[in-house]
Amino acid sequence: MSEIIDLLPVIFIASSLILLVTRKFSIPAYSSYIVTGTLIGFILQATSFGFLPPPDILDSGIVTGIAEIGAAFLIFVTAIRITPQRIKKFGSESFKTSAAQVLIQHIIGFTTGIALGLGPVNSFFIGFAASISSSLVSMNLVNPDADDDKVYTVISESISLIDDGIAAILTVFVISGLAVGSLEGVILGSLLLLIPYSLRDTVAKTVLDRYREDPETLLLIGIASVISLGYMAKTLGVNPIVGVFGAGVLLSKTPYNQALIESLEPVKDFFSAVFFVSLGTIAAVPGQTMIYVTAVLLTSIILVRPLSIVFLLRRQGIDSYNAYKSALNLDQISEFTLLAALLAEGTGVLSTQVFQAIVFTAAITFITSDLSAKYADRIYDLMPEALKFESIDEASYEFNDKENHSIVIGYNAIGRKAASELENPVIIAAKPGNVEEAEKDDMDVVFGNPLNDETWIRAGTEGAKHIISTIPEDKHASKAAEKDKKSIIVTETDEEAESLSQDEKVLYADTIENLSSTQLKDSIQKLHKA
Repeated sequence: MSEIIDLLPVIFIASSLILLVTRKFSIPAYSSYIVTGTLIGFILQATSFGFLPPPDILDSGIVTGIAEIGAAFLIFVTAIRITPQRIKKFGSESFKTSAAQVLIQHIIGFTTGIALGLGPVNSFFIGFAASISSSLVSMNLVNPDADDDKVYTVISESISLIDDGIAAILTVFVISGLAVGSLEGVILGSLLLLIPYSLRDTVAKTVLDRYREDPETLLLIGIASVISLGYMAKTLGVNPIVGVFGAGVLLSKTPYNQALIESLEPVKDFFSAVFFVSLGTIAAVPGQTMIYVTAVLLTSIILVRPLSIVFLLRRQGIDSYNAYKSALNLDQISEFTLLAALLAEGTGVLSTQVFQAIVFTAAITFITSDLSAKYADRIYDLMPEALKFESIDEASYEFNDKENHSIVIGYNAIGRKAASELENPVIIAAKPGNVEEAEKDDMDVVFGNPLNDETWIRAGTEGAKHIISTIPEDKHASKAAEKDKKSIIVTETDEEAESLSQDEKVLYADTIENLSSTQLKDSIQKLHKA
């Protein structure tokens, strides 16, 4: 216990100093924590200052134990945030993409392990590490100031949450079975997930709803659930990950979970620092054989995984820009994998060498993932056309052979009003919520970014008669005007409206503030007569 007390002040003092520097250069916190941990490990090994913990603390299991605590709590927070409604927006696309890329990545990792003579169990963990992304990191890589209903945000979230579900299943049916060595572990692990799931509604209405205005009590409820179910799992001989995840599932009922999520936010930041700094501290450079494993993992996670996700999303009609933005949020190792590896290595199921390779790879991918998400737009621009997979979905375009229809950009209040005045509209919607609304209104809808040409192709621009652009941004207005169709365009500025009005194809252009329902209706009638 005294060793933990000695180590925690070092972790947080160093984290604070590093954060002061990295925040200045806009480097995300997770990278900062990992760098902090690496520096702590280096300093403890290289020096013997009296006010620092002794170097042998790195080999005592104390740091690993701290990392396990941090990872367990973060998995609990992740489980609470799993909302079926959020996943349903891209349920089919996300599930197919997640399942296919997990299979591809697992085959790569498992085959590598077998080829290096590491045995089936170690090879399984290598495949596990290669195939599952981190929902914790991916959800925090999205710009917090951006609209959380962006296409790539929801796709990233859906895929990462489905990955978590796959990871939970693998943990129950494989890892727990390995640890217990019998079918008993699988059955008990399944019960620790199914029972909390069946009690979600009851707990939400009797506990979460009652204390929704009391964040301190909600915080205690959350912590008590983690400790209780985690300890229960350990007592039953099941991997504690299952119990921790089950605790999150128990408290995950929407919308009752929102107050709990908010109350846990400060504690999540605390355990994030604990986990990622500890991870950096124990991330030793692997030995020679494991360097090959690390190289394969890095290649698979940083290169193969994003490209496979882009390819799979493109096959399902997601435009290349949103496919890349989604994929570049998912190129890291999961906290599930790390906690599973920590526990498996502690029980002797996983070799120490493979464990070191996984941890070292995780530390690198958390840093590279920050960079790839930050520079996603630039990476997309630099990608050759062949790797944007632009040609693979030509046959699946739903409206590219449609004729004499109107294209409505956006399905906000104005877009909805415009569509209701048209006989044969095709809606281009960039937000999942708008897609749902258009489908409920029985509209033909294309989901994609209006700034991408392939989105316009899918909407059948070539055969369209009219365009009505209702997104009040000048870049969308000018894009609509480029299509050389009779059009009505909502602009962001009066200057853009005046400029577009000079185009003989633009029958009406004005800002949203100046556009009334009567003007819109009159303009649409003129559009039909033109």
